[in-house]
Amino acid sequence: MNKLGLFISTAFSVQMLALFNEEKVIDAFSDDSRYRHLESIILNIQNLLQKNNLSYQDLQYISVDIGPGSFTGLRIGVTIARTLAQTLNLPLIGISNLDAYLEEIPECTMAVPFVDAKRKKEYGAVYEKKAETWQNLTGFKDEPLQWYLDYVKNINKKIIFIGNHKANVPNFSFIYKEIPDLESFRLRALSAPYKKFYEILPLYVRKSDAEITKESHAK
Repeated sequence: MNKLGLFISTAFSVQMLALFNEEKVIDAFSDDSRYRHLESIILNIQNLLQKNNLSYQDLQYISVDIGPGSFTGLRIGVTIARTLAQTLNLPLIGISNLDAYLEEIPECTMAVPFVDAKRKKEYGAVYEKKAETWQNLTGFKDEPLQWYLDYVKNINKKIIFIGNHKANVPNFSFIYKEIPDLESFRLRALSAPYKKFYEILPLYVRKSDAEITKESHAK
């Protein structure tokens, strides 16, 4: 059976929704109204399903971009995905956009995907391909770009950086990609394990501004 899934991403400035099956991205919707995610996303999901003569009952799973990204965006997207999975009794798949970027990298041994974390830092990770499987060597980090450059500078392997803003990475190949393709998320969903709704959480790499302020006042 060609399983049908709904994908939700609110990690970036663009809200993205898509319908996946095991062969292709069936249809998609995007909306750059960043600050209206909560008000619009359920209606947009319903419209996407209706456009394709589908209903919630046709879905076999829900998938969601867990981040890293905007605190508010991640919380909204993951909450809606969890709620739908729980209500419809469907499995939930969590996909990091950094992992999705890996699907867009040409043949190489190591990769450093990153997204802008503001404050002159990047959410990122260093990956190495072993036996055709990408392994995260560093965990998800919140560091200046130079930290990633320093990590790999003495490694004599083909290394590619890929990120959502133009960056100076001397001596390394660089791919500028604002957002991973939906096809990349679809491929990740195919190989990702199904989870219970309560097992999927937003990928918060750093503390929120509110948490930092609270801790500073407590000192």
